[in-house]
Amino acid sequence: MITIWLTGLFIHYCISKKFGEAISWATLIQVFGFIILTLGFFIYAGVIKLPSMFEKAKAEEATVPILKEEDDDAEDKSMEKKD
Repeated sequence: MITIWLTGLFIHYCISKKFGEAISWATLIQVFGFIILTLGFFIYAGVIKLPSMFEKAKAEEATVPILKEEDDDAEDKSMEKKD
């Protein structure tokens, strides 16, 4: 995508003014859109990590055990009684 755009600019400025694309406001909008598209992809892919307001909640959830020690002891005692 970017190589096609750069090739068009190269053809217009280096080979012939009849062909290719000149730099204009539309070109600047295309560059801005390409930058936004690239940043969005890198954020989605996890290459760029943004701070999140939910990180603290995730960290707190990770420290809470699924089973409490009391539940483990109760299961052990009930299994001992069955044997």
